[in-house]
Amino acid sequence: MTTKPIRLSLVDDQKASLDRFAALLSYFEEFKIIWTASSAKEALRKAEDEVPDVFLLDLEMPKRDGVQLCQDLRSRSIKAKILMLSISDRNDHLKRALHAGADGYLLKGERPEVLLRMIKDSLEGRMAFSAEMAQQSLAMMRSPMPEDLQTPEDYELSKRELQVLKHLVSGETYTDIAQSLIISPLTVRSHMENIYRKLQVQNKTQAINIALRNQWF
Repeated sequence: MTTKPIRLSLVDDQKASLDRFAALLSYFEEFKIIWTASSAKEALRKAEDEVPDVFLLDLEMPKRDGVQLCQDLRSRSIKAKILMLSISDRNDHLKRALHAGADGYLLKGERPEVLLRMIKDSLEGRMAFSAEMAQQSLAMMRSPMPEDLQTPEDYELSKRELQVLKHLVSGETYTDIAQSLIISPLTVRSHMENIYRKLQVQNKTQAINIALRNQWF
């Protein structure tokens, strides 16, 4: 049985960088690049016709950068995975990307096998970070924010929903959570839909950000 390739879309305003990533990813049979774009405007237009499994967005683009494009895609309820690509390891860039709903933050220059693993991690429900960014992301999300912290009760989360969210923060997939709590994956999905609705978010990344920002775990 042939496994369908992972469909990718690359967005980068620098042609040399775009060509390099396209060439790099073409070595893997697991991937199929369905389209590339050199601007946020072009990417949004192409996404109307065909949505990939994973977007790879250059953060440093003129006019509308990768973070703003990520926000645009999420506002259209596009549920594909979105990974930010950058040469920057600055905390403020990482923070913007996560708050926009990105599923990971990868530094340009990663080895091909690392890039492959990160893309697959995102599709399996895990956050995808370059090694340099992983500790920064955890420390950043756990640090107190200026605004008052909110409690799970403020969002009317049930005890079971909070348990599911805790396992999600730990990096577990729906299948992992189902096994840990001895419930079905379908029940986990139902809990996640309720969590998204109560937290008023569109994806697990945003849900995790709220939990960590408010220091629930």
